[in-house]
Amino acid sequence: DAQLNGRARLITGDYWDLAGQGWDIILSSLVTHHMTLAQRTDFLRFMESECARGWLVNDLHRQRLPFAGYPLLASLAFVDPIVRRDGQLSVGRSFRRGEWQAMLAEALPDTAADCRIFRSFPYRLCVEHIR
Repeated sequence: DAQLNGRARLITGDYWDLAGQGWDIILSSLVTHHMTLAQRTDFLRFMESECARGWLVNDLHRQRLPFAGYPLLASLAFVDPIVRRDGQLSVGRSFRRGEWQAMLAEALPDTAADCRIFRSFPYRLCVEHIR
């Protein structure tokens, strides 16, 4: 837990352990590409049912340039070879807009149309539902 001037509390952990605690906003960063389709579906439904004001998923955007370029940039930065390979695998496992639209339609048929998908720097694809 981290307190931010008494106005906000940041809590990290497994989302299933945090159910039923009255969340205003749920943020997820760089994790959904590690989940199976069933886990992502459960996670989207969890966020939708648990948050009062909205949720945001920030993850990688699968594109050719970061897929091909990340290993080169990581080599130039002397990043460990395991991390270079893992980074490229993560980009390869990430999603494009149409894939997110399909996942949202399956997981949240009643609210998928209200979700916004947008690009963010660097090579991120974000999904949000603000109430």
